[in-house]
Amino acid sequence: MKDPGTINAGATKGASVESRAPLPLLLLPGLDGTGCLLESFVRELPAWISSRIISYPCDERLSYAELEARVWQSLPDGGGTYALLAESFSGPVAMRLAARRPSGLIALILVASFARSPVPNVVRLLRPLIGSYLFWRPCPRFLMRRYLVGEDASPELISTVLAALRRVNPGVLAARLRDVLAAGAENDFASCRVSTLYIRGTRDRLLPRSLVRELRSLRPDLKCTDVDAPHFVLQRQPAAAAKIVAEFSLRLQKARP
Repeated sequence: MKDPGTINAGATKGASVESRAPLPLLLLPGLDGTGCLLESFVRELPAWISSRIISYPCDERLSYAELEARVWQSLPDGGGTYALLAESFSGPVAMRLAARRPSGLIALILVASFARSPVPNVVRLLRPLIGSYLFWRPCPRFLMRRYLVGEDASPELISTVLAALRRVNPGVLAARLRDVLAAGAENDFASCRVSTLYIRGTRDRLLPRSLVRELRSLRPDLKCTDVDAPHFVLQRQPAAAAKIVAEFSLRLQKARP
């Protein structure tokens, strides 16, 4: 049975996306922070969505609060409208930003993300033990297939992900992982007032299925779309995800006076 408010990804097929004024879409990346893993998704977006990826520093340890401040400086200030998309790690950053109700923000799109730490309490107790040594060696490919890219991921995608991670200082990756285990943006998400869509991978082994219910308890109006994908939704299903984002954005534009 579908969750209330769930949209089937197939519903976007064959939909008419007519010519529209450009809608800026700001994209916040996953744990790597480089933004390069979002490029295949961006290429699938329609021309009327003008996208901009905001990357994070590869060699500077910034907390969620510091990343929020950094991204805030990059938000559009020209008086127009825009949408914000956050992948995985960046969900709390986007929620904190949306809670501040910046001028022009009309939509929030969360992809395989969370408001609070998605791991069990017992795992969070290990937070002090997380250090740069965990990232001195590349992530084992069998773990990456199981929890991130899917068992049937191409060798090319795995190589791309590993290359993105190699660009980031191991200490920075460890600090970001510690921040994930301590994440707590529930109040920010509850106070967010813009239309919000959650895109969920049906084969995601990293995030619990109960996560969307938890988010909907904070925002009953939250819409959710299921995509046949592992945790890396945008990398495995870029075209399907782009159609979902386009349809969601189109409905928002039609609803505006």
